[in-house]
Amino acid sequence: MKTNLPKFMLKNWSVEERPREKLISQGPQHLSNSELLALLIGIGNQGEKAIQLMHRLVVSLDNDLIKLHRISIEKLLLWKGIGPAKAVKIKVAMELGKRI
Repeated sequence: MKTNLPKFMLKNWSVEERPREKLISQGPQHLSNSELLALLIGIGNQGEKAIQLMHRLVVSLDNDLIKLHRISIEKLLLWKGIGPAKAVKIKVAMELGKRI
């Protein structure tokens, strides 16, 4: 049986809850790992927003950024919704963080 769930749309969020606006008004320290990664990749996939996709990924890694840093591009590509461009962006961000 198919249920009609409400569509997840960022435009329906209050301005203070939207990741980009939240970062601008409150600073990056107030965003979750999922929100930061969603801003990085920009878009999700058909049927899933970037924030949902990154939340699914982060939860699967126990919200552990070290695990995300260690995951290979090949393993990232196994995720529905993560193609080469998104996988590379994630790996670049992890490497920049490491270099700091």
